[in-house]
This record gives sequence, C-alpha cells and structure tokens, in this order.
Amino acid sequence: MLSLAGLFLLLAGGLLLLNWTLDPLQFYRKANYPPHWTEQRRYQNPAIARTYEYSAVVIGTSVSQPLSRDRFREAFGFETINFAMEGSSAHGQRLMLDCALRSKKGNTRVQQVFMELNYLSLRGTPDWISSYDGKFPAYLYDSNEWNDIPHYLLNLDTTKSSVKIILSRLGLRSYPNKTLDDLVWRPTRPYGRQSVEKGWQRASSRRAMWDTRMPELTIAQLNASFEENIYSALQQNPDVEFYLYFPPFSIVLYDFLNSLSPEIAEVIIQNRQHVFDRVQQMPNVKLFDFQSVVQVISALEEYCDPIHYGPEVANYMIDSMQRGDHLASQVGLDEFRSWMLLPEPFSQKLQLAGWLQPAK
Repeated sequence: MLSLAGLFLLLAGGLLLLNWTLDPLQFYRKANYPPHWTEQRRYQNPAIARTYEYSAVVIGTSVSQPLSRDRFREAFGFETINFAMEGSSAHGQRLMLDCALRSKKGNTRVQQVFMELNYLSLRGTPDWISSYDGKFPAYLYDSNEWNDIPHYLLNLDTTKSSVKIILSRLGLRSYPNKTLDDLVWRPTRPYGRQSVEKGWQRASSRRAMWDTRMPELTIAQLNASFEENIYSALQQNPDVEFYLYFPPFSIVLYDFLNSLSPEIAEVIIQNRQHVFDRVQQMPNVKLFDFQSVVQVISALEEYCDPIHYGPEVANYMIDSMQRGDHLASQVGLDEFRSWMLLPEPFSQKLQLAGWLQPAK
C-alpha cells in the first residue's frame, strides 16, 4: 500500500510528465497542435525565444507591439519576433533581450535588435522590474533548468492550460485559435482625436498615481538605467546590429507630463542627449528619433490615447529604419530642445517653431 508520501510523489510525477509533454508555453518544443497562447507576454516570450526561429527581435513596451512581423519581412527580408511587453521596465526588457541572445547561437543567432527607448521604462532604479501584470517570472529567463520544475511543470496554471489542450484535442473548443501575430496589445478604443482627449482625461483623473512616479523620472535615474540595461548590451554584443529608437509619443503626452512637473522637459532633453552622445560612435548602433517627426506626433487621428499609435505609424517607423530616415542628429536634438523649453503648450510650441501649421 502506498504511503501518503509515495502517493504524493506519484501524483507529482504524473503532473510533471503531463505538463512537460503538452508544454503549454512551448518552453521545451514548438507545439505540433494549435497552441494555447497566454496573453501574459512575460510568460510567453521566453518560451518563444527558446523554440521559434528568428534572426531579429523587437524589445520594448506596448507602444512597440504594433511593429509587425510581416512588415519587417517585407522591408528587411528577415524573420523577426516582437518581444515587446506591456508596461515593462528597462531591466525586464534587458532580461528578455539576454534570453533571446542566449537562446540562439551560431548560424541561428540574433543579428538585429530593434529596441525602444522609453522614459517611463527607464525610470526608477536600474534593477527595477515592473509588476504591471503580476510578479515577473524570473525563473523562465535564467539558464537554470531546475527551478522550472516547481514553478512551471508543477504549476496549477500550467496544469489548467494542459487540461484545455487535452479538451481541444478531443474536439471540445476550450480556447480560441490564435497565431503568434495575435499576441499584441490591442486598443479598446478607436483611433482618433476624441480617444486621445479622453486618454488625457483618464490620466488626469489618476493624478495621484502619476505624482508618485515623477520622483523616479530624474536625469540621474534615467541615465543610470540606460547605462546598465541598454548601453552595456550594446557593448557586450558588438556583432549584433542595434536599431534604437525614440518612439513617437503624441504631442498630447508632453503637455500632460509638463502639467505634472515643468522640470520634466529638461529631464527628457538631457536623457536624449546622453543617449545620443553615448551611441553616436558605436559602429553596431543606429539611433532613430521619431519624437521629432512632427507629421507623426501631431497626427492624433493615428493614436488611441496620448501614447499608443496604430499600425500606420508602426509601418512608417519600420520603413524609415530600413531606409535610414530620421536618424538622430545634434541638429535635431537642438531643435527638440528649443521648442520643449518654450512656455506655451506643446502644440503651440510647434506652431511657434514653424513645425506645425495652426488648425483651421
């Protein structure tokens, strides 16, 4: 007769074997059945990094998720996987980058990295990891296979996913059929000026939350996080081509940040300058400045809130990077600085600088 301990070990062994065989995250092998994708990219991404084929990656937050694999394939001709994670920090993104670089070696190694430079991701201490959608699963990002056993193979959520896979293979629809391209951030509101205005109103109603973030948005903190999480990666991977880009937040975001703290303009300006100074002589780095592309950041019909742009802007960014358009320059940084420091609201600053015609 089995002892209680023996029964427990038998059940644990069976559970481990079940979850290893079905492998819902595709952590050990690519699925040979319609995958059960999780929309929690922090869990799904490291598995994709291990078992899927690609030579280029996208690293960033939800603002980079509209950058599509198909457009990269059309523009550049190589296979790209977008590992952008909603609400992620710079350190979390670095862990994702390291995971992808470590997973591919030799002829299959990562050759191009498209990496977002986001002030909100760089805030806080360099080792800060966002808990935007729950605790960060660090065990999926390291090279220790043993800690995956209790956290993944013996995990209740993993088992629930395995059961859904079994039901689906028995002909019972237990989860929707999706592809890798479906794992992107999708707006819950339409694109357009009205949605951007409502986004401003929502952000303003959460003033207390933003006020707690402002002390984390200092020049010293942003630059330190850039050095530890991004610049060090550029140095350590000289054989990888990095496409860094300042994402095109809408003009409304800058007005909102300025309403929280007038000092934020100088923080943004100095961080941009610091990044430019550090990378301009690096042969494996190209820096693109989409924040100075006025025809994009003022086209509010392409945004669903002050931060998030749609596929048209994303495609424009990919095509521009392929052509080498909108590379950062000292002239562009100085122009950005000149109108950021004007006292008028952002849209009026652009008009005064001659960059934007007033609305008729």
